[in-house]
Amino acid sequence: MRFIVYLAESIAVLPESKEIKGILDIPEHQVSELGARTGTMLELRRHQVEVLKKCKNECSIVNLMELTERTDRSKFRKRILSPLLDAGFIEMTIPDKPQSSKQKYRLTDKGKAFLDKEAHEGIE
Repeated sequence: MRFIVYLAESIAVLPESKEIKGILDIPEHQVSELGARTGTMLELRRHQVEVLKKCKNECSIVNLMELTERTDRSKFRKRILSPLLDAGFIEMTIPDKPQSSKQKYRLTDKGKAFLDKEAHEGIE
């Protein structure tokens, strides 16, 4: 009997690390939404990191979906966008109207700190 295991491309960070303490203050129930939990490692999906980088400038959901080559808006929101919003890495430009056609997303200070830490570590 053979098993084939596919591993998602992801970037792993240690939430307990002094350098990023406070950046990844994510409730335990949100960890599974943000990625996989393996021991003390929290992994952000590759597409989530791409979205963070793209959100340095305000971006619409259509642009973000094109970047990640996703076509299902509901799944994109559930698997990529919502976990980043809930974790505080990105925010809406029009929070009072989440379904607005003019809605865009931008990086928060927490998201910027994560990307700075990632660049400093040389993780790509």
